[in-house]
Amino acid sequence: MADARLTNTFSFLYYALGSLGETMTRAIGLKETRQIAEERFHDVDVLHYEVENRLLRLIDKLEQKRGDENWIDRIAEDPEEYITTPSLHHSTTPSLRAHA
Repeated sequence: MADARLTNTFSFLYYALGSLGETMTRAIGLKETRQIAEERFHDVDVLHYEVENRLLRLIDKLEQKRGDENWIDRIAEDPEEYITTPSLHHSTTPSLRAHA
């Protein structure tokens, strides 16, 4: 049962990362076709990387706990363990203009 929960948890988190990437791709397209303003795109970009960084940290923490038999029970033990100062990184995805 725990193995199935572990597999489902990681599947969900990796699907979330993929969906986040798709969302950013759509936002880039909207910006390039001038359907959203540069300022709005910047807001989406910042939010995208904040969410991506948090998902990656969560995946990393869960990977570290993977070997523990009662890893699910321990996730909520210390909520402070999961609170970090956000460190946003701007997109390293090349601009579409760079390829034009």
